[in-house]
Amino acid sequence: MYRDMKQIYAMETEHGICKIGYRNDWVFAAKKEEGVYWLRGLDACQCLRAGKNVQHQNGPAFLCVSAEAGKKKTFHVAFSVYAKEGSNGSCRTEYYYNRYFRNAEQAAEYILDHKEEIFSRSRRVEEEIRNRYEDPLRLQLFCQSVRAYYASTQLLREESGYVHYNVCEGAYLWRNTMDLCADHLVWELKRNPWVVRSIMDEFIKSYSYYDRVRFPGREGLYEGGISFTHDMGCYFTYADRGNSGYERENESVKGFYFYMTTEELLNGIYCIAGYVLKTRDMEWLKKHRQILKDIMTSLENRDDCVKEKRNGILKAVSSRSGLCMLESTTYDALDHSLLEASGNLYVFVKTWCALILLKRCLGLLGEKETEERAETMLQKCRQSVRLFRREDTAVLKANIYQDIPGAVIAAAEAMAVPNFLHVLSETEEKELFEVMRLHTRACLQPGICIDEKSGGLRLSSTSKNTWPSKGILTIYVMEEVLGVDVPKEVVENVFTWAQIRAKNTTIADQIMSDTGEVVGGVYYPRIVTSALWIEMR
Repeated sequence: MYRDMKQIYAMETEHGICKIGYRNDWVFAAKKEEGVYWLRGLDACQCLRAGKNVQHQNGPAFLCVSAEAGKKKTFHVAFSVYAKEGSNGSCRTEYYYNRYFRNAEQAAEYILDHKEEIFSRSRRVEEEIRNRYEDPLRLQLFCQSVRAYYASTQLLREESGYVHYNVCEGAYLWRNTMDLCADHLVWELKRNPWVVRSIMDEFIKSYSYYDRVRFPGREGLYEGGISFTHDMGCYFTYADRGNSGYERENESVKGFYFYMTTEELLNGIYCIAGYVLKTRDMEWLKKHRQILKDIMTSLENRDDCVKEKRNGILKAVSSRSGLCMLESTTYDALDHSLLEASGNLYVFVKTWCALILLKRCLGLLGEKETEERAETMLQKCRQSVRLFRREDTAVLKANIYQDIPGAVIAAAEAMAVPNFLHVLSETEEKELFEVMRLHTRACLQPGICIDEKSGGLRLSSTSKNTWPSKGILTIYVMEEVLGVDVPKEVVENVFTWAQIRAKNTTIADQIMSDTGEVVGGVYYPRIVTSALWIEMR
């Protein structure tokens, strides 16, 4: 029942459609078939119980169907919502469906006219998915996460006809957050690879930038290079070109909304390489030849401005970050073990994997000199992994530049996408596989990265704030890439947190590991990482 009953309308159209709606925002509609009718009035509830058909333009309204006592009857109701403007700010668009429907009623009528085809396609997809995976918990979470993902999307169109695809970051509503784009690859590259191309075209054209960098403990500014913004804006607004809605200069490390320049560079590599390696779209890759070369230079510059001092560990901080001299990672909401990008284990593993992806693309382009530079940096990663080792445990250091006691099992999740793309070889990267297998096994203990109270997975031993979407990636890497046995309770908790605990917000991606309390990430699309359980089968 709509809260202000006087604002809605109810009627029957000349085309035989019974409908209840609010302005042009939404409508419920049903075809006027045998026994189907609409009822409205201040005493509508009493009339409904008495079997009276009252139609008055005030009070609650119902779409009804009459049935004989003791018999069942089915009728179909279409619900459609409608909005004209899709975005404003630096880019004004309309929703793409405006090409086909002028209002919510037309959309509802289309649904009713094509309901059999819609049902048929839905059954076909459901059967396909059920045949791929038998685990009911993982299957349920996957189905719910796909709904969460699409509920956060927009297909938009400029007046010129140019099409934009947008994924909002759940209730946070950042537009096309680059951190999420990289994690959504496991879904998009199987289902809609053109989406990855579209988003990266827009990042390259409008939301990339070249910066200068600083190095901890060193005076002066040095050449940085290309990177990408955290997002393209927020809510219905596109940000100014070259800027995000999220990132800002900070004077102190106690601030928030830090720049994520280093990690977004790595995420950009994941997205560009992911699209090319999955589709073999060489024409698109050749168009962005210079971008890949610039990316390689940017990686080197963020390692060290002096060639001889480079060790494969990204440590520079963008001058955009301000006086705080800190870049954060996508895990900025957790704690110190994953917050700072410079010298971070998670960023190191992701750099290693990004270089594998970048090298593969440079090879396809025949860029021998740049490909050799990528291999040189890879060799430095293979040698520098020893810097993260501890003497007394297989748990790797969370950050080599800070004395942080935390165990970061989330470092493994960076291996998910390269494995999904079939470019991660244990033969070639035995050092990476060896240390991550030992590291994750050591982390996967109660009181470290298994919560002692719930048995659920902590991404960092020092933070109770855990994210189901990243947990799924980490579990996938342990099970399918590293061959580590994951306790059943760990997977069951991911399901419980994301679905049952988050029942009031449809789905959630920030949960307290001990209590199951939802603390953020509601309506979040990134849990579509669960596609790994289905799409890799």
